[in-house]
Amino acid sequence: MSRRIDEATARAAFARAVAGTQEGFGDFFLARLLGLEITYPGDACEVTFDAADFLFNPQGTLHGGILATALDVAMGHLINRQNGSPGTTLEMKIQYLAPIRTGRVTCRGEALRRGGTWFLRAEARDAEDTLLAFATSTWKLLKRAAPDDGQNAPCVSGDDLTYDDAFADSWTSSRQSGKDPASEPPARASPLSPSEIRAAAEAIGWSMRQLATRIGYDESTVRLWLRGGARVPPDVAAWLLRQAERITADPPPIRSPREETE
Repeated sequence: MSRRIDEATARAAFARAVAGTQEGFGDFFLARLLGLEITYPGDACEVTFDAADFLFNPQGTLHGGILATALDVAMGHLINRQNGSPGTTLEMKIQYLAPIRTGRVTCRGEALRRGGTWFLRAEARDAEDTLLAFATSTWKLLKRAAPDDGQNAPCVSGDDLTYDDAFADSWTSSRQSGKDPASEPPARASPLSPSEIRAAAEAIGWSMRQLATRIGYDESTVRLWLRGGARVPPDVAAWLLRQAERITADPPPIRSPREETE
């Protein structure tokens, strides 16, 4: 497909990006280049931008990587806003529902679970409120190094950040202490073992194929978890445990063969 971009718009965007005098949350080169407007309505973070044609792929629609960036920024800025320190993306899954050819796009990020590890969701919508894409992600918090002279650092560089390895207590400890696991952060650095995956699925009443379909993974991936050949993503582990706990605490009524014949 042969097309020409709006050169004036592209040049203006680059000029705006390089003219910035700082690199920090809410104002950094990439945000200026893409024209991201970042706001915080309620408990969410919204990132809004115009689908300019210099951001398109060769097919003439907004490149998926641009939309992924905006979704990621919405979730990452929300963590920094609510936690007071940044995080780093461990895993992100995006589903694209419709192409974007023009207009204004808003990506809204919200926290699903907070703790040493955060689980977030973000969705992208157009001006008519049509759902264009949505993402789920897992983030690990970072510690902001104390700046010199007790002053707030104007921006955070990679050298200023270290991993925070203080994960919350395990789900087992939460249950033993009487806390509601649903209100606690997912807690284990090492997610479910193969036997725990199978036990949780059996408690719910799912086969491995049904489990894979429900969580959107290939059955081969789930069976790889069962063989111990790959780690279960933390968000999947936490969700699976919650489902198993709910079914165990309140099992469905099961009709006996005698009742069926009466």
